[in-house]
Amino acid sequence: MFEFRDYQDLRRASPIFLPEVGTFFNQDKFLAQKLVSSLVNMGIQALKGEILHSAEMALDVEFETAYYDKQTKKFKTENYRQLIERKVLTFEEYETIFAFPREQGLKLVFSVYDIEGADFARSIGAKALKVASSNLVHQPLIQYLAQSGVPTIIDTGKAQFFEIARAVDWFRSAGGRDLLLEHSPLAPPAPPSEQYLSMLPILQKTFNCPVGLSDHYEGNEMLLAAVPLGASILEKGVMFDSMQGEQDSAHAMTIEEVPQVLKQIEAISEATKYGMRPAPKATHAARMGVAAKYDLQPGEELTLDKAQFAWPALGIPVEHWELVVGRKLRQEVKMGQPIEWHMLD
Repeated sequence: MFEFRDYQDLRRASPIFLPEVGTFFNQDKFLAQKLVSSLVNMGIQALKGEILHSAEMALDVEFETAYYDKQTKKFKTENYRQLIERKVLTFEEYETIFAFPREQGLKLVFSVYDIEGADFARSIGAKALKVASSNLVHQPLIQYLAQSGVPTIIDTGKAQFFEIARAVDWFRSAGGRDLLLEHSPLAPPAPPSEQYLSMLPILQKTFNCPVGLSDHYEGNEMLLAAVPLGASILEKGVMFDSMQGEQDSAHAMTIEEVPQVLKQIEAISEATKYGMRPAPKATHAARMGVAAKYDLQPGEELTLDKAQFAWPALGIPVEHWELVVGRKLRQEVKMGQPIEWHMLD
């Protein structure tokens, strides 16, 4: 069973990279299958889509949405209903697209926008479902997912903190047990100063649940920075380069970037998952020892102006200087010769 709490203790498990294929392919299910198959062959553990099966989820009214095109550095506007209409697929088409990763044993995760979509996603093997940031206020959907027992991601998006707390309360009061909260920063052209990755440990500590990042930054820096901050899920859109200019493409990575990102996530996870390093078995080879700065005679008092400190520590180690200073020499010591304990009174 895929349970988010398995990933709360990051000493036991590295974060999961969750590539989001979204709706970049619009209604071209063959292009979608090509994208999905390419990701599967790259060795990913999990894959995310969204179940957008009915245009009736958007009212047929004059309401426009805007999304950023990083190529032109301008916002595009589009009627929201028309945007949805060019993206919806039937349940049968979704089943076809995700058949291959399901057969390969990948963990499938879907954003769902209604109860019918949630039921369908579970029927094709979804291991977790996501409540999109705009639906953090959707009490019926959140409670339904909680009652179904399915592991659930709630995206916090632009919500106020009391709204996040309310959504968590809805989920848990309805019997939900396995919850992951996703931090969802602003999309391009938002700068790094508006990413607020410090939200990750705050959400984790406040709500006592694992957290993840829905990465909306133009590059991959924020995705990687979230690893040592405790992110258990690292979600980011993945597309073919030909999909540039589509909704949400400004913050998606191209599929060619995935192998390198997987290596970087693993390396950062390994480098940061442990606490204090164990004590070294041997001292540093280049520590210094005490030696004579000049030719010194028996009976001379060893002072700072008569000593030098040099590599390697062949004589008395420098850290014992407090026990050495002011003591008299028993024998002659040549310039540059290490001073050893038996040479001192």
